[in-house]
Amino acid sequence: MPQNKIVRTFSHQQLMENMFDSKNGFQLIYDNIVDQTMCNTTHEVVFQYEYKFYKTNYAIGFTESGAYGPWKSENEITCEELNPVEKRLLPMSRLNRKKLFNY
Repeated sequence: MPQNKIVRTFSHQQLMENMFDSKNGFQLIYDNIVDQTMCNTTHEVVFQYEYKFYKTNYAIGFTESGAYGPWKSENEITCEELNPVEKRLLPMSRLNRKKLFNY
């Protein structure tokens, strides 16, 4: 059963001036490249603001004719609210065959 997404809208100025430098209540969690073409790179970014976590994407163009920065012409950016989930990792190691079979 699909869950409804909770979204929040931030202004372009608000994200550009605060998120990447972790200022004014914004805390950048990660900024990962998720796709790359000849003309641009798409990033997924997760940040914290007012004790909540948000995710959004942006693209950066890197050709002379198409050079642009994050959210190039968008005045408002819609971000999906995330619910942090703690995951436990179980470390694994190789078996020692001699120990297992006694030879």
